[in-house]
Amino acid sequence: AHATCHTVPHKTLCLPRHTCRATPSYRTEIPTQVVSMGLLGRIRSFGRRKQKVDGAKGPVGEKAQQDPPQLEASQYEIPSTALTSFSIRDGQGPIIIREEEDVDKAGADEVVQLAYGKEDGKRVLAYELRSQEKCVLSLVAVQGGCVVGHLSFSPMLYADGTPTEKAVGQAPVSVMPRKQRCGIGSRLVAEGIRQLQRRGYELVATLGHPGYYSRKFGFVRADRHGIQNEFGAGAEFMVLELLPGSLKNYGGLLRYRPEFSEFTSSDDS
Repeated sequence: AHATCHTVPHKTLCLPRHTCRATPSYRTEIPTQVVSMGLLGRIRSFGRRKQKVDGAKGPVGEKAQQDPPQLEASQYEIPSTALTSFSIRDGQGPIIIREEEDVDKAGADEVVQLAYGKEDGKRVLAYELRSQEKCVLSLVAVQGGCVVGHLSFSPMLYADGTPTEKAVGQAPVSVMPRKQRCGIGSRLVAEGIRQLQRRGYELVATLGHPGYYSRKFGFVRADRHGIQNEFGAGAEFMVLELLPGSLKNYGGLLRYRPEFSEFTSSDDS
């Protein structure tokens, strides 16, 4: 398998032509509005079997037997800025998670666009929250120098629009389509929670799949603890205590930043 690289400002974004095989512990991925790669994978598998039956002769057969391109040794090194690292066994080297830097912005924007396609609201949300420096934490997943995942958190607001000091809202998780269902999104969320705890935040809120967030991270329905949201979401609006007992400090309406209105107004799901 080879990689196709798209050049964007400040970054070359590598899109491997094969899906990855994750370790069993991280096969679950956050649901996103993208086309499943399952059918394409079966078609490719059929093609490989046919080549084997036909003898895999000629240029096509030779190409199919080639090993995946290897990265330079420096691309396998774990930088000191890495918060955590892991492998998804795709032959492309380790994935590191670190805080977003200025050089990552173009690559992160590209990942959001590829992950959510025509859903302009999610792209605008991720761009606005980062470009206006309103995030309290912004993380990227990087593999071989390419951004393959992104996640950010911004302050929640009280009903009157005043920012809270210790409650944050999670933005949508973005993962390169060819790298989805490999656990990258789960790792980003888990590391985000860990970093927020270390920084003394009390509460994180999210709008997402109830079963996923409750099972993987322990989120609970916000309305069962007297916390409401401006979108009228029920089970999808969840909160997680970062500091034990901190839920009692919040009640009534907790609002997202105004940029989230772009997300909800354009969300087709």
